[in-house]
Amino acid sequence: MTEASKPANTPSARVIEPHPSRKGHAVERSLSDSEPVVATGNEDPAVLLGDSRVPLESVLCTEELNRRPSRPPDYEKESHALTALAQALADSPRTILQQLAETILETFQSDSAGISLLTTDDGGERFHWPAIAGVWKPYIGGGTPRDFGPCGDVLDRNAPLLFRHFERRYTYFLPVTPPVEECLLVPFHVGGKAVGTIWAIAHNDRRKFDAEDMRQLLSLGKFASSAYQAVAFLDGLEQREAELQKANVELQASRRVSLSLVEDAIRARQVTEKVNVEMRQAEGSRSMLATEMREAIEHLIVTTVHAHTMTDEAEEANHLKDEALATVSHELRMPLNALLGWARMLGSQKLPPDRAEHAIAVIERNASALARLIDDLLDVTRIVAGTLRLELQPVDLVAVAQAALDAVRPLAATRNVHLAFSPDLPAISPVSGDAGRLQQVVWNLLANAIKFTPEGGRIDVFIGRFKNHAEVRIVDTGQGISPDLLPHVFERFRQADDATTQRHTGLGLGLAIVRQIVELHRGTVHAASQGLGRGATFTVRLPMAAGEVQVGQAAALGKRRTAASTASPMPRLPRLDGLRILVVDDHPDGRTLTSLALTQAGASVKAVASVREAHQALEVERPDVLVSDLGPPGEDGYVLIRHIRQHEAEHGGFLPAVALTSYARAEDRARVLAAGFQAHLPKPVRPVDLTAAIATLTHPLSNSDP
Repeated sequence: MTEASKPANTPSARVIEPHPSRKGHAVERSLSDSEPVVATGNEDPAVLLGDSRVPLESVLCTEELNRRPSRPPDYEKESHALTALAQALADSPRTILQQLAETILETFQSDSAGISLLTTDDGGERFHWPAIAGVWKPYIGGGTPRDFGPCGDVLDRNAPLLFRHFERRYTYFLPVTPPVEECLLVPFHVGGKAVGTIWAIAHNDRRKFDAEDMRQLLSLGKFASSAYQAVAFLDGLEQREAELQKANVELQASRRVSLSLVEDAIRARQVTEKVNVEMRQAEGSRSMLATEMREAIEHLIVTTVHAHTMTDEAEEANHLKDEALATVSHELRMPLNALLGWARMLGSQKLPPDRAEHAIAVIERNASALARLIDDLLDVTRIVAGTLRLELQPVDLVAVAQAALDAVRPLAATRNVHLAFSPDLPAISPVSGDAGRLQQVVWNLLANAIKFTPEGGRIDVFIGRFKNHAEVRIVDTGQGISPDLLPHVFERFRQADDATTQRHTGLGLGLAIVRQIVELHRGTVHAASQGLGRGATFTVRLPMAAGEVQVGQAAALGKRRTAASTASPMPRLPRLDGLRILVVDDHPDGRTLTSLALTQAGASVKAVASVREAHQALEVERPDVLVSDLGPPGEDGYVLIRHIRQHEAEHGGFLPAVALTSYARAEDRARVLAAGFQAHLPKPVRPVDLTAAIATLTHPLSNSDP
């Protein structure tokens, strides 16, 4: 994070307040008239807090939120606030945390609001306050220890908490004025890990928080996660720039060393000439000096050439860095601009129904584009870090190519580009590889071909055999590749146009990812073009699986291809008529969406928000299928499925279970299946995928057609 979001260098954390006689200045305030309250993070919490503190439950009043009268939601005001925050994140990400604190203060009409970030230094884990608005704004930059503060308890419970007069437990807040009447805190996460809290404070009893306040603060917590990641990403870019600047300084120093060597060489030549004049008779000594002189000059030449080479490489690296940053900024701002623009149009509530549907489609398309950009950046990060792993198994390239073609057909149709598929079925044997990654390779090559092929063009996909390799060739009639660019098409961030004039979207990462994935499969990828306006051909060659594997797979492969070729091109969606399904998801929107999709498929759905409610529902009625999210607060989906598997014999026998999760790695899927689930569906989940998975698990029970 930046200096503005980091704790001070001192290992201490002082509770401070404004001095009554010096407005705008902060002084330390002690619990008595002696020493100030200071926490270094190493003290015993019991010693620091004293024996007068009360139990945690005596200062918690979270359950009162649902009993209090709740103000009606103002979705229009909330939409305007989120839109303003999104614009602020795009325009000035360095001040986004303070902007978020000001938004919380204004939206909740609270007295104080702020953000706490969990940091680590020599004194251990601590909470730092980078942004505060309202009465407590003078305390920006302060903080509290991790293990004995309200923020720590919120992270320990991983849930929103409402406190009343929390200084009765955390007594080091006693000197702080004005005192806290109520404080509502919500955790926020990055990558599944809690990194801080956002909070709103009422300093008197005129303001009472309610359930609507908690809903809005949870919504703003999700934005806090995005803002935290955006600032961290910018910090990473600045750190990389600083490293490049440091390298440039070192190169300049190397140049100075080279100049010094030149001067040394000149002086050495002068000395040599003097020695030659004075010792003409000493032929042996002169020969030895000449040899030494020759070696010195050779060393000088090598050093000078090396210095020039390093300078050229640094200048090229700086140029590529500038191009990459410009490209990333351009590609992120384009869909973000469309998202913000159409969101504002929807928020105005002045669009006719047909334009509102168009706006929703545009928002969905640009959100998908942003997700793909982020996926590409993450793939490149894994490749550079050497953490990209393959799940190897025999793979049918025909099926992989067909799936990729099906995925890009809508895109090709919008551009009026014809797709043709010509596999040489008898010659093709399985390859050993990761089916998902190989499909990504074919998809990237097809998407690249469609992007550079004009309307009415054609793309042909050929699969055959080349010696002991399977070969995939993608031939397009597009704009072709210039001879200057052709050797560099598989490099990261390489584009046919520069960042300010490019006519086609994209980060220039797709082909680089293709090359890395193919090489991880011990294969090769090659690009060929006769020049601009004459199309391009991309060829991927992968080693075929061992002979014994080919023999064992041949019959099954032929049957699958025959079945695929005779199957109906438009299969009916599975029906779930008569099935009783229990849905467990703590997220209201996700729970509603899942329930609606299953109900429309004919199922009878019971939806609950926690594992405890799921146990109660199971006691009342045994469902036919369980669909559970893995991340409810408190007890999670893993705890639920283990309990069901341990007691299923006494509660009606085996219960098929489907897990919904945001984690899509191979190790995540293995953990889900090992825990006792029968299916693992990464979010976002399409309704057709969910109903198909349930139909597969419950085939003997369902009434759907075979």
